[in-house]
Amino acid sequence: MPHLSVNAARRHFQALALSALLALNLPTAHAAPLSAAEESAIDSTVREALRTQRAPGAVVAIRRGGELLLRRAYGLADVASGRAMHEDTAFEIGSITKQMTAAAVLQLVQAGRLSLDDAVSKFVPSYPAAAQVTVRQLLQQTSGLPDFAGTEAFAANATQTPARFEQVLATVQAAPQQFTPGSRFRYSNTNYLLLARIVETVSGQPFATRLGEQVLAPVGMAHTGASDGALRWPDLASGHTTEAGQVQRAPRFQPSWIRGAGELVSTADDLLAWAEALGSGRVVSPASYQAMATPAVLNNGQPDGYGFGLFVDRQAGHARLWHGGGTLGFSSSLMRYPAEQLTIVVLVNHEALNASALSASLFEVLHPEARAAHAPVPGEDPALTQQLRAWLAALKQGTPSADIALAPAQRQALQNTLDNYGRPEALVYRGQRGDGERRYLLRFGAQWFHFDFSRAAGGALRAATITPE
Repeated sequence: MPHLSVNAARRHFQALALSALLALNLPTAHAAPLSAAEESAIDSTVREALRTQRAPGAVVAIRRGGELLLRRAYGLADVASGRAMHEDTAFEIGSITKQMTAAAVLQLVQAGRLSLDDAVSKFVPSYPAAAQVTVRQLLQQTSGLPDFAGTEAFAANATQTPARFEQVLATVQAAPQQFTPGSRFRYSNTNYLLLARIVETVSGQPFATRLGEQVLAPVGMAHTGASDGALRWPDLASGHTTEAGQVQRAPRFQPSWIRGAGELVSTADDLLAWAEALGSGRVVSPASYQAMATPAVLNNGQPDGYGFGLFVDRQAGHARLWHGGGTLGFSSSLMRYPAEQLTIVVLVNHEALNASALSASLFEVLHPEARAAHAPVPGEDPALTQQLRAWLAALKQGTPSADIALAPAQRQALQNTLDNYGRPEALVYRGQRGDGERRYLLRFGAQWFHFDFSRAAGGALRAATITPE
């Protein structure tokens, strides 16, 4: 994660965690209905995103203060048959599954059957690389374990045949650890594969059974489950991709390859119910929910922006808890803004449309000041912006450049961010300080970062800081 002063970072994330905890005790406020202008702007935003990415359809649901503001279907659930999308159409939700997996783990912790500081090797002795990793580090994505979803074996087999846990783990069994556990954040689906296995080992039940009985059913999520389980959906969207300019059905992952990392299918209604139940302490205890909503503290004392199955950050000053999901042909997002009890669900049946970025755009429709905070200001030098793109590309690739004269710690912080999030999808000029420092915003999907930099006399990048919004 980006470099922050330790004290500033602690204050930043302590405030986020506190706002999430206070949301447990907020009275349910009466939510004003959407205005005609807001509804029209939401429709326009969704339809334009679908058009731009050639996505067949989507379902959007927005709830605030316990009241449903919008529940709407767009386009087609399946292109080949022309089947229309409906508000209760089910979608693969990918990594949104991770917060349900985290809740299943925390329920076992609450029951005294498991400790967050237990070594993973206690439950999965066959994986030596995890011997120094704790359950907490799996939840917080700070284990350093390689991601099985990035292996050639996964790409070759995950859509073809079901797999046992041991077969999936074998894809990374011999791979080295990427860093010392707890020293940094790096998203890895292996962490949640292992957590699902731990749930099975401790509970004595298959993961899907345990999840269904103890996590989903008590919330009333009757339309959520593993796609290879007993649950059947009368209206299940088809995932789509674009090949050679044609939108077509995408292949599907075998759920046994992704289990606790992303196997669930759900509906917008069920996800709204989940967000409300989780935030009100009906899934796990208030203390466990606070743990979920509190970012990890790394070995150097700096926090990052991930809790237990949740990203914890801000959008234009508004505290936010969220996760996106992506499987072949699907993109999904569940965002909650706890201070105003606002939940936004976006489900899309095309992999090219980033549902989390669309969710963040819908938030900005409801909060024009947030959109203004991300708008460019006058005075941008297009040549300098292009140079910034070149610097970021070089840092992402780890290639030496005479144009980059950063201190090692600053270089590493930037490289870590780019390693975690990829290249930014937008660079927005936000002005210049009197000492010549330039200010930009960088957008990675739904996340914004402040990027401030200065140049040496010859034009080289001399100093830079990147901080979460």
